[in-house]
Amino acid sequence: MLSAAAKITRKRHELALCAFALLIAACAPGAAFPAGQVGHPSACGALLQQAKQAEAGGRFSEAAQFHLSCLKLEPGAADVYQRLGLDYYLDGRFADAVPVLIKALTLRSDLWGSDLFLGISYYRLGQFPKALAPLNESVRLKPDLGEAHFWLGASLLAVGRPDDAVSELRRVSGKPDLEMQAEALSVQAYRKSAERSYQQLEASSPDSARVYQVRAEHSAWEGKTTEAAVEYSAALKRRPDLQGVHRAIADLDWQQGRFDAAAGEYEEELRLNPLDGQSQLQLGLYSLKRGEMDRARWHLGIASRVTQDFASSYHALGEAWVELGELSKAEASFNQAVRADASDPLSHRLLAQLYEQMGRADMARKETELWKTLSAKRNDVSNGDQTGQQ
Repeated sequence: MLSAAAKITRKRHELALCAFALLIAACAPGAAFPAGQVGHPSACGALLQQAKQAEAGGRFSEAAQFHLSCLKLEPGAADVYQRLGLDYYLDGRFADAVPVLIKALTLRSDLWGSDLFLGISYYRLGQFPKALAPLNESVRLKPDLGEAHFWLGASLLAVGRPDDAVSELRRVSGKPDLEMQAEALSVQAYRKSAERSYQQLEASSPDSARVYQVRAEHSAWEGKTTEAAVEYSAALKRRPDLQGVHRAIADLDWQQGRFDAAAGEYEEELRLNPLDGQSQLQLGLYSLKRGEMDRARWHLGIASRVTQDFASSYHALGEAWVELGELSKAEASFNQAVRADASDPLSHRLLAQLYEQMGRADMARKETELWKTLSAKRNDVSNGDQTGQQ
């Protein structure tokens, strides 16, 4: 069993190890050398092989010694400096990694891995402004690398540029663990951005409806629901036609199980903005709970066309069609949900149940397998994230 400290250390290095594997392949002996360099001397090649074996066993300090010995034979090898810098980084020697990675970039400016880990090393050292230039360069050289966007976003957030941070974090994709961490950082960035907007707004117009609205949103984020409701009400007193406030109050009521009160607030929001997708969706769900299928179908039909939460809208719309006995329309709605988010297990579970009801055993079996596979993947990601936080 790993100790808690060991688990934290392992999680801390997961992102680095993923990119490190790519870099090892890219910088293998003879893979890509500066102009005029044919290959490493045979003695250096043997040292590099020993370093690779040490890295595979997680002995990064030992690997660093082999790379240092190689550099005595070949002092101009940019790729070896890069590997040495990565060994220092993975060994937790961030201050030692910095000058080595700078040397690698001095010898060869297109080493995106050196830029990436130089930026991350600066971040680990708390030197956030210095991290920006190399991370920006790694993004320029490797625009599809999620790690580069993640660490650039984290650094931008650390230097007080939350809006720019969100822009970078949105570009993280392809790796569930990395996406989850980017999403968590994005929440922090949104909050900092909101706090800044509130401070600017309060300074310019301290008694405006918008100030109370932003203050209420901040209270809601902190879980202070009573304070948030009071501040939302104060905003409406100053500007009764302010869009978004009735929906926000309704969301608070809904979270606390006051569904009738929430429905009234959603209806008020729709009076101001009939195309508010979230209000249409929630009223559709409310109608489903009450067994009002025609009303549910009406609201959910609109929601499925205007809301950003397409999958949830089509789930609910499909359930309404099932209750109305329109199974072919339910199938179309659930398939729309799959197209909106193919990785959502719920869509496949709903389709499996529908196909069983329709007597289509083969399709039900196929969707059940997809549901179980996707559920297992989500559980693995969730468990891995919880392990890293222990």
